[in-house]
Amino acid sequence: MIRKTASKEKIKQAFIVLLETEGFQKMTFSSLVKQAGINRGTFYLNYLDKDDLAQQLVNDFFTDIAAILKQDNGDRNDWFSPAAISQIIEYVQNNFAFAHALLNSDLKGQVKELLSQILAQAFLHQHANLQQPKIKQPYAS
Repeated sequence: MIRKTASKEKIKQAFIVLLETEGFQKMTFSSLVKQAGINRGTFYLNYLDKDDLAQQLVNDFFTDIAAILKQDNGDRNDWFSPAAISQIIEYVQNNFAFAHALLNSDLKGQVKELLSQILAQAFLHQHANLQQPKIKQPYAS
C-alpha cells in the first residue's frame, strides 16, 4: 500500500507541474508518466486516463473541503463557523501548489463550478435547518 500511495503522490506532483506549465488540454499521457518517473502500468493501476486522474484529484480536494464544512461544531450545526473557515484556509495552504495550479489552468471553470456547488449546498443545508416561526393566521381558517 505504501508503494501505491507513493506512486499516487508522484503522479499528483507530476500533474501539478504539467498543469502549471502546459495546461490540462496540452498535457499528454507520455509527459505525465515521464514527469512522474513511473511506467504506464503503474499509472493504469491507479487511474483510467488523464481525465480520470484530474477528476479524482479535484473531487478529493473538494470532498475534503466539504467534509471540513460539514463537521460537527459542538452543539450547533454552523457550516461557516470561524473554526471551519480556519481549517479550510489551512487545508488550502497545505495544498497550495495543487490549488494554484487548478485556478491558473484551463480547468478553472470546472473548479469554480464545483466550489459554487459545495458552497450552495452548505448554504442550503444551513438554512434548511432553521426553525421556521409559526405565524398564527386566524383569518386563514
